[in-house]
Amino acid sequence: MKTITLQDKLRKAQNDLARAQAQREAGFKAIVRADARIKEAERTIARLQRRLEREPKPAVPVETLKPIKPENIPPVSLSADLEAGLEIPLALRRMPSNLADEVAKAELQTALNTQKQAKTRARIEKLKATKSGARQSMPLTGKAAADYIKSSKGV
Repeated sequence: MKTITLQDKLRKAQNDLARAQAQREAGFKAIVRADARIKEAERTIARLQRRLEREPKPAVPVETLKPIKPENIPPVSLSADLEAGLEIPLALRRMPSNLADEVAKAELQTALNTQKQAKTRARIEKLKATKSGARQSMPLTGKAAADYIKSSKGV
């Protein structure tokens, strides 16, 4: 049987003390967290009460408002003068498309299509050049570059 020495008792007491202190710290932290939540809730309640006080009170309670029955609405008769004033202004009317508009639309669409085709051609040429290794070749220098420039300009 093992005898409990004084050092073992001291170690056990120190461990108990450390455990109790840790529990006390955890309790303090819980109290601080709860206190923070309480303060936040109180601030929220005060803010909502201030907003409620600032909102205007309805003039007539909602319960007293009743829908109007259709038979109680008097018929409206518009005179010829009023009907003339209710037409849609010329600036806001949709006009039927004319031939000039259709031609302009077709020209714009053609221009867009040619741009797209040019982009596609350039992309394909670039891909072909990459596959053939032409894009990785060293640039021309010196006399070869001058000859290339002269030949490309047509001089």
